[in-house]
Amino acid sequence: MKRIGFANKYFTLWDVQSTENYSTDPRGNHYLSSIMTRYTFYQNLSMDESKAIEKAKGFGCTDLVPDDELKGKRRSWDYTKQIKYDYQDFEFQFGRYDKQDIRECTDFDYLMWYYNSQSGFELQFVTDRIIELNPEYVMYDGRLETKETVTKIENRQSIKDETVKKIKTDGFVDVFIEYNVDSHGTININGTDYFFPETKEQYYNGHSYYIPALNGKGKRIKNKNVRLYTSHQTEINDWKVWVVSNFEILKK
Repeated sequence: MKRIGFANKYFTLWDVQSTENYSTDPRGNHYLSSIMTRYTFYQNLSMDESKAIEKAKGFGCTDLVPDDELKGKRRSWDYTKQIKYDYQDFEFQFGRYDKQDIRECTDFDYLMWYYNSQSGFELQFVTDRIIELNPEYVMYDGRLETKETVTKIENRQSIKDETVKKIKTDGFVDVFIEYNVDSHGTININGTDYFFPETKEQYYNGHSYYIPALNGKGKRIKNKNVRLYTSHQTEINDWKVWVVSNFEILKK
């Protein structure tokens, strides 16, 4: 579905597609577990709202009210909304305490074993009980972690953020890249925007994505350690990006 957004100066054109994902509980019941929405940026339309709406009509846009979700956005992204499953059975489904109430269990080691054994199922009652028995555990980024582990994760992220400062003195920075570039060749890494002047469009399961290229040859950089050589900053759609003049995949 085509939608209209607004990024600082320009009204923008987007394609918004949602996919429903279903799971199955231990009793064989299917339920809606998440909705993945892909927001794909197409182009700037106009600084004038009426002209932007007319252009959007030409692209098949029928919802002509600018979407608040797309205000200030300039890059494509995906968002997955997790749907909490209202599974009103508080009993263990197997094991030593089969059919007993999870909320009354005091066997911490068993609760941890059950949590790790049931990673594909809704485990809110188990995680709640684990945290109740041992406050050193917390939910972090959708998973159960100790507070010590969370501190280590956040410290590693802080170290990554510090490495981008090298760009000002060395002209390059070594980074771990978790995502593909967008359709414009831009990507945000540790809070800094980079721009690859040359990209290649790729396809997988009916969806397109983009990878940077050197001398016409595409290079896959997702989930790899990469050295980015940057020459200068420029503005793309009203925000500053570092221009990547060269890059190389680093060996582990």
